[in-house]
Amino acid sequence: MTRESENEKNGLHLNVNAEQAFTEPWCELKVRDKFIDKRSCHAACVYNDKLYVYGGSDLNQGIFHDFNYIEINEEFTLSHWKPVKTKTKANPGPRSRSATILVGDNW
Repeated sequence: MTRESENEKNGLHLNVNAEQAFTEPWCELKVRDKFIDKRSCHAACVYNDKLYVYGGSDLNQGIFHDFNYIEINEEFTLSHWKPVKTKTKANPGPRSRSATILVGDNW
């Protein structure tokens, strides 16, 4: 099985700009193991070489409220998704079609 078909099987089709969206080529990030559930309409942000993903939706599973990250290395290969540990158990709840904004070092 090729990596592309593995990624599609696991619901991951992730193309992320490695440098700048309009001047540099795009590349596919390759996840080595442990996928999160497939989703669309999620909020995502890259900060300190980590890709953060919150919420999103899947037609069969509904709207998600999980918050995960994955580290991006120089070869643009990824190890595995990990849950973000927060100071409290409170979160915004299920979200789909939302956005993230990073201001300075704050979410």
